Amino acid sequence: MDARTTAVDRIAPFSDGVFAIAITLLIIEIGVPGEEVSGSELTDALTDLVPQFFSFVFSFLVIGRYWIAHHLMFDVVERRTTALLWLNLALLLCIAFLPFPSALLGEHLDDPAAVAVYAAAMCATGVASTALWAYIARTNAVERREAATTLRRAASVPIVFGLSIPAAFVDLGALTLATVLWIVALPLAAIIRRAT
Repeated sequence: MDARTTAVDRIAPFSDGVFAIAITLLIIEIGVPGEEVSGSELTDALTDLVPQFFSFVFSFLVIGRYWIAHHLMFDVVERRTTALLWLNLALLLCIAFLPFPSALLGEHLDDPAAVAVYAAAMCATGVASTALWAYIARTNAVERREAATTLRRAASVPIVFGLSIPAAFVDLGALTLATVLWIVALPLAAIIRRAT
């Protein structure tokens, strides 16, 4: 076992565990209607859960995207440094926190404060991920053009969520402008990734 295997590869299982727990906690927050609820009441209860399902699916996709990015980042890491560990922990701190704003959003999808808290948490996660990639690209053998392209893609996430914080206070009825921006941003980001 070489030094890289013992130092760098120990980071992945711990990180994967944090990602797995965060994703699992997302669904635990959605309560199943009790057995006393049936018929049209059950239909109403399930309809009331739609915002929580939206929050779950959206947060699952975002955390999943960060998990994929994390794996791709660590494919190029050649050695562990203390700074790398701290930057990785900062990202994992943000990931571990995400079930809270996700649950808050699911309960209060139409409340601008809940939407703004969720956007701020996602923005912080994006900043942490971007900082981690910037450090990895600078300290490892990453081709300059690839590093710059990936950095632009990574930075687009906190920019979108950061801009959506004031948009949270623009009411569109059942949704806020911020949630509409998020829904549009996911496929748009995928199109941009394929184009670059």
